[in-house]
Amino acid sequence: MATATTTTNNPDVKDGESDLTSWCVIWLDADSSTERNRTQEVNLRSMVKHLELFQDVESCYRYIKERSKADKLRLIVSGSLGQKIVPSIHTSEEIASIYVYCLDKQSHIQWTKPFFKVKAVIDNFDQLLSEMKTDHKNPTKLQDSLTFDSFDKTTAHVNAQFVFFQLLIDCFLRLKYSQSDRKELLDYCKDQYKGDERKEIDDFERQYSPEHAIESYTQPSFFFRDINKALRTKNFNKIFLFRPYIADIHHQLNQLKENQSKNPLKVYRGQLLSKSELNHLQRCAGKLISVNSFFSTSLNKTTGQIFNNNSGTQDLERIIFEIDADPKMATTKPFANITNISFFSNESEVLFMLGSIFRLQDNPFNQDGRVWNIKMTLCSEHEHDLKDDLEQLKSQSGIGETDYRILGKRLFSLRQYDLARQCYIRFLNELPERDAQRVKLYEELAQLETQADRFTNSIEWERKALAFKAQNPSTCIPTTTNAETTCIVIPNMPDDGFWEEEGYSVAGGHGKGENKNQLEYPSGICIDDDDDDLKIIIADQFNNRIIQCKRGNTDGEVVAGGNGEGDRVDQLNGPRDVLIDKKSNSLLICDQGNRRVVQWSREIDKPNPKILIGNIDCRGLAMDNQGNLYVSDTENHEVRCYGIHFGDKKGILVAGGNGNGRAMNQLNYPTCIFVDRQQNVYVSDSKNHRVVKWKKSATEGLVV
Repeated sequence: MATATTTTNNPDVKDGESDLTSWCVIWLDADSSTERNRTQEVNLRSMVKHLELFQDVESCYRYIKERSKADKLRLIVSGSLGQKIVPSIHTSEEIASIYVYCLDKQSHIQWTKPFFKVKAVIDNFDQLLSEMKTDHKNPTKLQDSLTFDSFDKTTAHVNAQFVFFQLLIDCFLRLKYSQSDRKELLDYCKDQYKGDERKEIDDFERQYSPEHAIESYTQPSFFFRDINKALRTKNFNKIFLFRPYIADIHHQLNQLKENQSKNPLKVYRGQLLSKSELNHLQRCAGKLISVNSFFSTSLNKTTGQIFNNNSGTQDLERIIFEIDADPKMATTKPFANITNISFFSNESEVLFMLGSIFRLQDNPFNQDGRVWNIKMTLCSEHEHDLKDDLEQLKSQSGIGETDYRILGKRLFSLRQYDLARQCYIRFLNELPERDAQRVKLYEELAQLETQADRFTNSIEWERKALAFKAQNPSTCIPTTTNAETTCIVIPNMPDDGFWEEEGYSVAGGHGKGENKNQLEYPSGICIDDDDDDLKIIIADQFNNRIIQCKRGNTDGEVVAGGNGEGDRVDQLNGPRDVLIDKKSNSLLICDQGNRRVVQWSREIDKPNPKILIGNIDCRGLAMDNQGNLYVSDTENHEVRCYGIHFGDKKGILVAGGNGNGRAMNQLNYPTCIFVDRQQNVYVSDSKNHRVVKWKKSATEGLVV
């Protein structure tokens, strides 16, 4: 074991910089039980957040592998045991840095050279503390995970996580917060932390103010540690608790941005990435990425300071991001130079808002020696790739200040059912007893509980909705236009209406064939009556195409497929059904022979075909008044509902799904489907020779 001294004060380190209380440290040494080492242990334990001691490699290795990747452990290890454990744990994301602490320093320097995370080989306890404090004083964030979502408009669907995260942050920023909202996080942390950590939280509660949110964020404390861990791991329960503080940081970044230069900047960030992470980035060349954390960069490209003089490793790649950032692009996600208000004022730090969007250049990767240089450019949400999708989805949340019901819907879309329920309940508790919004909230809560497999709770909310309607009939106004209201009246036929006694051909009628005035086994139709020029759209199954005919003209126009039978994205194979998605101005097609549902734009000369849902034996399509797509699956004997405008590929089960059979919770070869305005689903249960109605959120159907 190395020679020890117990002095812990370093005159070259300022008070705030010598604080290692945010660190979790592991000490592996076969001689850790000696009197001298126990003295060092007491000294170190008083300085760090958490200290674990091990005397054998196996126990230490097992402990490291059981930790979260976000924990970022620091390992102190003796020279002899270091040779055994370092090669096996060096590439682990759980390990941030390693210090070899030994008696014979010279004999252990050579074997540590290939291992980049080994910060120093040391034979003096004072020097060990000094090295650890220096690393703490100059946090390069090299080992912080870089979590991001990519957006690629050319793929079959918009990356749902990318869009959902943007919308979630948007909701956080538009909520109105009170002191009790901020207190939620502190109360939670007080339950989780004890001792010195509890004192840290008490100090934060006493000193924090929204006007100094960035200074609080940059301090080495539970606040910085926990918010970044929650964001890296996408722990939405934790992220939810930080929502008012995220809004505070956003507000302060906006204020700083307004008072700083409007000229474009070039900033840099050093990063260690695994080879798989680097490969993932390389596949995103030319695409948009959203960084799912606050993104810290520097105005100075100081490679020598970013990376130490150790040689690299075969498993971790050294990266320098070179970023062009124009303040004009920061329309909703600001960035600012925070050097003057940061706890660490020597870093020339530029901080980007959580969820900032960048475009990787088409050929952004070049290797300078052993360092990869990656170039990217800050983008706004108004980029052509993003604009339509985000604006359409944001419009559903309205503009200006939002509320907890809207946030609840966003969390529901993310399948964060407990948090969504919490938002709904909070909003519900703020409503007057007879407020008309209550009945809709009850129904949304019932649907949420069903999706969370809490069926008893779902029934209770349904009962509340029914009771409210019965007790407050005047609050439920019948309408045929407002999709948000609960009571909807389907109009009757007019008194003077009549049916034509004889029909006439509106498409085909010239025998079987492939000419434009012919069809072969038409199997599905839909009507476009948005203007006076009524059109009928037909799934011409055996011609592998979709035909559109105008009123009074049986000569059709091919609007999808028509390129022969095949499985290319621009081909169809036995389309069985078709409908119009007015939100995206496109056709949705049941491409049964290719086991998929595809989307074709209705824009002339820009069909842009995409696969929405794959590996499904689809036979029928329907769409509700919220724009959700319903698909019957004859192979799995079920009907599913898909939020296609959110990139949903899994869908929610709405009928069947319990194998083929005649029981009321089963279907047998479902084909045609219809959805009414209350989102009840009617299914042609063909091999059971019946039509079955499944009420919204029901687990069994009714024969109609």
